[in-house]
Amino acid sequence: MRRLLIFSVCLLLTGSAFAQNKTEDASFISGFEDLPLMAGLVQFEDAAVSFDTPGGRIIEAYAESPKADTKKIMAFYTETLPQLGWKKTEENKEKSFLVLTRDGETLKISTEKDSPVTVRFELTTQQ
Repeated sequence: MRRLLIFSVCLLLTGSAFAQNKTEDASFISGFEDLPLMAGLVQFEDAAVSFDTPGGRIIEAYAESPKADTKKIMAFYTETLPQLGWKKTEENKEKSFLVLTRDGETLKISTEKDSPVTVRFELTTQQ
């Protein structure tokens, strides 16, 4: 039993050491506590930025989807985020960006319509 436990721990550590720069099928976008990663999106781990300042925090992350289009991505976040307490404050007619607020913070989700579609998530503290 002890050998199995040691083997499992070594396997876990080895797997994380060889992790790729992209994550797929993660529940949430890294850097955010509760921002879900839509199925089909792949986050770029090496492009995530997070700053804590005396005035608040700034978090930026990127993901892409070779299959989903901008409308599907925006529809997912428009439907999902209000369930997590976010309130939509602004949306572009072409659905290329979405702005939401919660607890003194602003979340902007924007897309670039290239193929694959790139999604930018930007969280800032309201001043």
